[in-house]
Order: sequence, then C-alpha cells, then structure tokens
Amino acid sequence: MWGWIARSPSTPGERFIAVAASGGYYSEALRSDGTVAVWGLNDAGQSTPPAALSGVVALAPGLDFTVVLKNDGTVTGWGSGYVHDLFPASLSNVVAVASGRSHTLALKGDGTVVARNDIVPNNLNNVAAIAAGGYHSLVLQSNGTVVAWGDNIFGASTVPTGLSNVVAIAANGAHNLALKSDGTIVAWGDTNSGVSTVPTNLTNVVAISAGGTHSLALQADGTVVAWGDNGYGQSTLPATLRGVVAISAGDSHNLALKSDGTLVAWGKNNYGQTMTPAEFEEVSAIAAGFTHALLLKRDGMLTAFGDDYYGQSTVPAGLSGVAAISAGYWHSLALLTNGTVVGWGNYGSSTVPAGLSNVMAIAAGDFYSLALQTNGTVVGWGSSTVPVGLSNVISISARGRHSLALQSNGTVSAWGDDFYGQSTIPTGLSDVTAIFAGPENSLAIKSDGTAIGWGNNDAGQSTIPDGLSDLQSVAAGYTATLALRNDGTVVGWGSNFYGQAVPPPGLGGVFAIAMSFQFSLALAIPSPAPPRLVFNVVAGQMVLSWPATGAAFDLECATSSPASSWSHALPEPTIVEGQYVVTNALLGTAKFYRLASH
Repeated sequence: MWGWIARSPSTPGERFIAVAASGGYYSEALRSDGTVAVWGLNDAGQSTPPAALSGVVALAPGLDFTVVLKNDGTVTGWGSGYVHDLFPASLSNVVAVASGRSHTLALKGDGTVVARNDIVPNNLNNVAAIAAGGYHSLVLQSNGTVVAWGDNIFGASTVPTGLSNVVAIAANGAHNLALKSDGTIVAWGDTNSGVSTVPTNLTNVVAISAGGTHSLALQADGTVVAWGDNGYGQSTLPATLRGVVAISAGDSHNLALKSDGTLVAWGKNNYGQTMTPAEFEEVSAIAAGFTHALLLKRDGMLTAFGDDYYGQSTVPAGLSGVAAISAGYWHSLALLTNGTVVGWGNYGSSTVPAGLSNVMAIAAGDFYSLALQTNGTVVGWGSSTVPVGLSNVISISARGRHSLALQSNGTVSAWGDDFYGQSTIPTGLSDVTAIFAGPENSLAIKSDGTAIGWGNNDAGQSTIPDGLSDLQSVAAGYTATLALRNDGTVVGWGSNFYGQAVPPPGLGGVFAIAMSFQFSLALAIPSPAPPRLVFNVVAGQMVLSWPATGAAFDLECATSSPASSWSHALPEPTIVEGQYVVTNALLGTAKFYRLASH
C-alpha cells in the first residue's frame, strides 16, 4: 500500500526575512523566527539543516555546504564541505559571513576577517562587508574602497583602478559587482554572456547579487533588473515581480523576497531549487511505525494516524515546536526545537529519561528509543543498551531490535539483535554518509552515492539493485526496501505482497520516504503542469514555442503516437521576447512533440 503527500510550490502564508540562492542546486530562506528553510539538491546534506537550529540571522550557502551566523555572534553550518573544515570553536563576535564554492569568510565586529580554506591578506582591517566568489574573495573597507584576493581568472581579483565610494559588494563565479553611493554599479571579471556588462542607465540601485554567470540588481522602487546568461531563464524576470525587498542569485537560479514576506523563484530547476517551501500547515516530514504513521507540519505541529491501541497515534495535547519525529513499533517520539524529547505510546520505550536535553536527533526502535546529543554521545532507554565509550556520533538509526550509529570518521557502529547479521558491520565499510536500520537488516549510503546492505535477505531486501546510485535516502521495511534518488525518483525492491515496493506510476519530486510492514509513504512536490506548446510554420520552417517561465521543461519528440520512447528534441531552444523558441526544418516523416518536466 502506498501513500504520498503533495507539497505545494506556493507560499501563501509563510513569512521569510532573507533569502539565499546557492552556487550549487539548492536554495535557502531565513524565517522570521530565526529558523531556516532549505530545499533542492541534498547529495551532501546541504539541504538538511540541524533539527534544532534556531537564532539564525544570516545565511551563506556554498557549493555543497552552508554557514550561518547566529544572534549570539557565533557561527555554525552543515553539509559535506562544512563538516570537514570547521571554524575554530572559539570564534565569536561575528557580524557577517560569506561562502564561495569551497571557502568561507567571517567578518568580526572589530573589522577583521577570519577565513576557512582561504588565506586573508596580512594587516587587513577596517572591513565593513565581505563577499566570496567561486575561488576569490572581496572585502569592502570602511573608507569605501575594495580589496580582493584569490584566483584571478578573468581578472576577478583585480579591482578596477580608482574604484571608490562603494557601499555594497557581491561576488560569484569569476565576476564581481560593486554598488556605489550614487546608486550605480561597477562590474569586473568574467565577461562571458555579458555578465559584467551593466545595463545602460541603470540607477537607483539599493542591492546587488552576483550569480554564476548572471547578475541581479534591486532598485529603490522594488523592481529587479537582471542581465548576463539566460540559458535557464535566470535573467528573464517573472512578469508580475514587484515589491521586492531582497534578492539572491545562485549559479543558474534566483530568489526574491517580497515585502509581504513571500518568496519568488525562477531559473534552473533540475533539483527543485526554484520550488519554494510549502506553507506552514503542509507536511515537512514523515515517519512510519509498525501500523501507525506521523506527519510533521511546517509550523511544528504534528498529526498521527493508524493503529492507536497503545496510544501511539494520540498526540499529546498542546504539543508544538516539533523539529523531528520518529515512530517505533507501538510508540512515537518528537524532538522539540529546544533540544528536549517527548514520547508517547507503549510504556517504557516512550518514557523519556528525566533531564534529557541538548538532543539533536532521535530514533525509535521496536521497543526502545535513542537520542543523539550535541556532544556526540547517545542515550538509550527501553530495551536498548548503548555500547560503553561510543562517541563522536553524528547520526543514529534504530529499527526492529538493533541500532546503528554513524561516527564522524565515516565508520558505523552497531548493537542489538544480530540473528540475521544485521548488527555485524561489513568488513572495511567506510566513507559512509547516511545509515538506515531496518527491522532485520541494515543499509548505508556511501559518499559516492551508492548503497550497501546487510542482514536478513530472504526477500532480496538487502540486495542493492545493480547500478543504483546517486542516492540521498533509504527506507527499510520488513521485507522490502525503498531508495530515494537525488532527482526525486524512488526505486523499490524486495517483497511486493502489499504493493509497498512498487511506487505509484509517475511519482516524482519526492524529498522524503518512509516504509513500514505493509505500506510506504512519500513526500513529494507535484510537478508543474506543462505550458501550452504552440506550433507554427514560418518560411517553410516548423516553429515551436512556449512561455519561458520559472519551471523547467524539455521539448521531446517521437516518430509515432503513442510512443514507446521520447527523445530530446534539437536544436536547443532560444529565448525570444519571453518565449522559448525551437525552429526545425519540416521533415517528410511526421514527428510528435511534447513538453516534459526536467
């Protein structure tokens, strides 16, 4: 049995105060309560912020990591690039952060700069603002001048002679923007696609943002101007974009924050980076128990359904501020934003130890529970005994009667029932980035996006299909397994007696999965409906056109209808007056065309 919950791409009620489009294929927004929403590609954990993260005042996404500034002047982050090179623990009094593809800058309140994966010039001080390009850095000093260092391809680190009276800077890829006090812009570096050619007579600019090969400017009247590469529509503004108060340009996509606190996104959408977060009342996480399920909404409220014999589906009255959920055999757990845990259902496994705090992750087994604390240690209760000395843990998983812990060095520890070998770690297993405990088996995703399984395999549930890769998550049932790819598609294998291993036809845009004994769940963003494809014949040439909207579609063709297969149509489209246009010579053999979502 399958269930899927669609998440709307619109944001009629959620309010944000800042936006950040990454150099990779993901996006971020800072909520007014200091929490962060992240969506898009998640192959390195860049779209999974810590569960209890709060108090954030600024965002700095890199290629596959994010650094954030908190309201106490400290810095934290997540994603593969951040985990390997942390800022010093003593870093404090930070007032701004900026990230390049693999380096990060932190501006302190005393006007000095601290860098990660970068070397700051000697005696640099009196800094008022910072910006990080692909592999170079910029700082704006309090006297209105700019200093640059790092990779100088295309002259990215060569500041124009005489540049002064600068009030804001932006960098990305190999180009830079400087906003002057008179509301005009100076650009330098990469000149491909006109990215450094500022539109003539552009004035009254109040904010700037540099994309991979395109640029954005926000004017005082709330309108936006874009120029540079437009291969994905990133420089074609949505027709109704008005009332903008903040902008952010990613590699090939953009975000705009409007005065009403809502978001607008456009450009490349290959990983859902322009599908803005759902409204508060919609579902953001799911968890499947033996015969019950939990749904976490974006406002921190919880819904449960299914078997309630032990009260596992009766959510405690007044429960709110939930950051993460986990469902056991007959009990449920909720991690709150304050780092505490609430449990309900079967007695013992749901009785949280008194005083438990500083929790960053939870996991529910059949008749026990686990909590991962911020110091890297694990607390267990119910029928679980955590190994003595277990430390440096960054992730936990529990199911059935065994547990897994992922340590910071990429190795895995296991304990509990080992009847099927589910707690016997394969020899040499390393470079693990995610772990998943099934009822009688275990699975792990490695840094190369492949998976490995061990334990009970009576229905083939631990045998990974040949060639399966590019994975971001796995869900293990009793006799079947699901895998979620980074492109939002789901693959299932093992027993399909209840239909739990075969995803519904056309299921895509998935960002979370869960699996139980007889059913599976998926959270998905519904694909946008294709726009109307218009056909014309001009001077003996066939011309196909469709609106150049923020959603990304491919033009596909076939020689018959219904077609057994569709192929990408050539030549590539060009953009003419807000329309994608493809011109082909009329062929003797009839062809059929369609628009398909990326």
